[in-house]
Amino acid sequence: MKRQKMKRPVHNKREQAQSLVELAVSFMLIMFILAGAVDLGRAYFALIALRDAAQEGVIFASINPDDISGVETRVQNSSTGPVDFTAFAGSDIDLTWEVSGTAYTEASPPASPCAGFWDDSGTIASNSVTVTVEYDFPFTMPLISGLFPGGLRLRAADEHTILAPQCP
Repeated sequence: MKRQKMKRPVHNKREQAQSLVELAVSFMLIMFILAGAVDLGRAYFALIALRDAAQEGVIFASINPDDISGVETRVQNSSTGPVDFTAFAGSDIDLTWEVSGTAYTEASPPASPCAGFWDDSGTIASNSVTVTVEYDFPFTMPLISGLFPGGLRLRAADEHTILAPQCP
């Protein structure tokens, strides 16, 4: 028996160029999806770190609600990665608390530390403190950073009951 040769299909130059264009388009689409997945994964890890920093700050604030710089220090020292909080300025950490329906911030604190949290009888007037941490997340992948040049604003907040003893 004699073997028969299989005929190979004949492609012309136009079909080869079409395949190259399809490969280039699909490669760009796959790279865009991969870049997005990498940056979104990094953003998720940064958001978890922000949430943990807000929790650290609010735990400290629940015991020392009038120590604004101490809360900021606690938040800044909570992590060095994936987001380095030691490089945060005070403007990146937003502290708020509410006393009998009046909201206070670090920009407009109560007249005295005791006046903001304790009433005239020495009992606690405010029952909660909230710490909010915001961060501008920069994208690193060229395709994503080209679409979103300003990055992504991440925000985490936590609220806790004030556990501090009475004001002296």
